[in-house]
Amino acid sequence: SLSDPLVWRLMWRSFWVAAVSSLLTLLLAYPVAYVFAEVKGIWRTLILVAVVSPLLTSALVRAYAWLVILGGRRGILNQTLLGLGVIDEPIRILNTDWAVLIGMTQIHLPFMILPLLAVLAERDRRLEEASLNLGASRTRTFFSVTVPLSVPAIFAGLALVFAVSYTNFIVPQLLGGGGYSTLAVQVYEQTIVVLDWTKGAVLATILLTTCFA
Repeated sequence: SLSDPLVWRLMWRSFWVAAVSSLLTLLLAYPVAYVFAEVKGIWRTLILVAVVSPLLTSALVRAYAWLVILGGRRGILNQTLLGLGVIDEPIRILNTDWAVLIGMTQIHLPFMILPLLAVLAERDRRLEEASLNLGASRTRTFFSVTVPLSVPAIFAGLALVFAVSYTNFIVPQLLGGGGYSTLAVQVYEQTIVVLDWTKGAVLATILLTTCFA
């Protein structure tokens, strides 16, 4: 199967979708985790509930929700933008890379936030105070002290989000459309639709091996 150009194209698409969605989740998750670490009381509880509650809903349900939001002219997004006069014609997002990235990022965002919450909330604030006392600005303290302290959580979150994004077939299949395929989608189609278990097993082995690598 590695001699098949299609497999390499699917590997590349699976890789870059997982990589980009991992970076997007990091950019969105870090501010949330930082605010969580800074606030107290009811606000911290509300943030934690907001982060955990999506995990109580099936990824399939959330993908279908994005299907409704990003759908054609009748989609919620296009209806809203048309009603506000922001656009004159419906924009096409569904069945594109953008739709897949949006779905992946939102669905897997909690997996990035949770490791960051744990590390940032328990970080040694004395190091930041020492940095400020020695004359560093808050911005320099953030990038020179706070971010390095959270590196283990960043790597853990990136690895986790990449793995679940790389092996996800629900989001690409629903939001990418029938012509959008990744390695995970091909595994599903070969084993469930075509019933070619041999090819499906080979593709699944390639998927897991490259994911671990």
